[in-house]
Amino acid sequence: MSRTGIGASPQTTTTNALSFLHPSRIAAALDQRLTAETIRKLQNCRRLEQRLAAQMKPGLVAQDLWPIPASADFLACPANPQAVARLAGAIWHAASLRLVVTGKAAAELVATIGEKAFAFGLRHAAASVGPAQAIGPSELAHAIDRDGLACLGAWLAGEAKPRRDAVLLRLSPEDTEQARQFSPEHMTACQSVMTIVMAEGETS
Repeated sequence: MSRTGIGASPQTTTTNALSFLHPSRIAAALDQRLTAETIRKLQNCRRLEQRLAAQMKPGLVAQDLWPIPASADFLACPANPQAVARLAGAIWHAASLRLVVTGKAAAELVATIGEKAFAFGLRHAAASVGPAQAIGPSELAHAIDRDGLACLGAWLAGEAKPRRDAVLLRLSPEDTEQARQFSPEHMTACQSVMTIVMAEGETS
């Protein structure tokens, strides 16, 4: 898996590995009422690292995401896999995106998936995988996220577990589950789609 130009994290290998995890995973292990600021402090507190990891272990074991990878594994992988997946989904449904280029529907779609993903999909319309469908912006946005995550998951399937988990742990549990729901079609197309996405560089 090439890691060239993927928006690597500025953190160093001495960083607490828990600091890379999606905040919702910390909240799920401790208390859903925790604020974002409190979660950030907990994730970056080396004194609490082992205790917090022990609290998270049962849930991560159940999701086949244990042990938590080392910081080096996180640093070698995409810093923002959600953004990576959305660009992949924009390519996947680029043919449909081309049917929604102006007006209120386009504005609604941009508000949901972001201007970068919208423009990226249009720019790479020739690599579209899905057929052109005239569907509503909210349904198309959902399809972009769904197939983008599935494409990311298919791309990760052949990776060693620490590298694969380092990407999945940056996602919410819901997005991780979606990334695991890939089909043979995603397996067939993921390499060509993700090669384009990785060439984009910074994806955050």
